[in-house]
Amino acid sequence: MKKLFLLILVAAVIGGLYYYYFVDTLTLKDLVGDNDSKTLNWVVKKLDFDTGLTRNDLRKIKSAFRDKKMKTEEAIDEMLNDPDLEKIGKKLKRMPDQTLEWLVEQYEDR
Repeated sequence: MKKLFLLILVAAVIGGLYYYYFVDTLTLKDLVGDNDSKTLNWVVKKLDFDTGLTRNDLRKIKSAFRDKKMKTEEAIDEMLNDPDLEKIGKKLKRMPDQTLEWLVEQYEDR
């Protein structure tokens, strides 16, 4: 009888964890959480809805974002180690700050 009770207890815990992680969907408030912004808190309070995302979906999204970020960082590292870009970087460092600001503005306007 004790083994049956223990088996039922373990099955209930596993079932509860499965439901929590793979079935239970998150609301907008669950995703945003508490924030310092009063406006954001007000909007979340008024528009709180079920997003249809589970905790497992959120983990997959974060993982994909992390992978993409790592690839971007690796590409930047490769660019920084490129000898030709290193020469350009040295020349840019010698330019006045106003010129660099103008270059950044021109790039952002594209």
